[in-house]
Amino acid sequence: MDHSHPGSFYTIDRTGSSQAHLRPSVNLFVHNPEYDAISGTIKQRRSFESENVDAVMSMLRKDQQLSLIDIGANVGIYALSAALFGRQVIAIDAAMENIQHICASVEYGHFSNRVAIIYNALSDSHGKVDFKHGIKGDFGLGHVNADSISSKMETKFKNYFDNGRTDAVEAVKLDDLLSLPHLAFMKNILIKMDVEGHEHRVLLGAKQFMKQKIKSVRGIVMEWQWFSDEAENTIRNLMAGWNFAPYKLSGMTEPLKLNQTMHWPNDVLWLPKYSAKNKVVKYHRSALKTSRQQRKISLIK
Repeated sequence: MDHSHPGSFYTIDRTGSSQAHLRPSVNLFVHNPEYDAISGTIKQRRSFESENVDAVMSMLRKDQQLSLIDIGANVGIYALSAALFGRQVIAIDAAMENIQHICASVEYGHFSNRVAIIYNALSDSHGKVDFKHGIKGDFGLGHVNADSISSKMETKFKNYFDNGRTDAVEAVKLDDLLSLPHLAFMKNILIKMDVEGHEHRVLLGAKQFMKQKIKSVRGIVMEWQWFSDEAENTIRNLMAGWNFAPYKLSGMTEPLKLNQTMHWPNDVLWLPKYSAKNKVVKYHRSALKTSRQQRKISLIK
């Protein structure tokens, strides 16, 4: 695999950020910024989702043993930021182009001993899934074509998916990660997932993972978009069974009402309720106040 020039190269600039001391500058390869919206934002602003990344970095700063599993890593902004912070990372993406860029950035930054890269879709079953891409050159809205997500996206974004290709990608479960030796180096785990409406399927495929790692998972950052009522109910029921509660990711991590999901922000932080005093929630609220059958796991590094 030739990583000599997979795309443009930029530095995520933290100059002027209130959280500059939490997340130093990150060097990473991106797609052609003329076609890829996320890469274009990085070129223009030298940042992307900076408030959310700062929140995640704040949690890492407060817990020196916290590692990151980045599901839907794109070009690796969260993954590389955490690696630069000295943490162990598992970065997962279903788009080969994204995987190539993450590989290049990991090699450039000498993070091979910290970052494991997995080329798979995550779901609730094994086998091939259709992974649909948008217009040529843009990799921000690639998704598993299931649960009518494509129809919802095509309605909202109109011509975005015209002539976009569909790849057959091997799907595995989050449970399958239990076979990876990298987990032995992850005492505490923060999961970030952004998989365009497939989050409930990822969680359905995580029952054994959560059973074995429930005491290690300190939070789950999740994009909250595209869900049907059934998908929302699935997520709420799973999280309740695991004794997790929803909070706003940014700001003061305000608790969110389970019966008012239509008013939830686009990004939600689920935190475990370990006790009546909820020390874990208080711990991360303190951190976030400063921010605003073994299957084919395609392990690249």
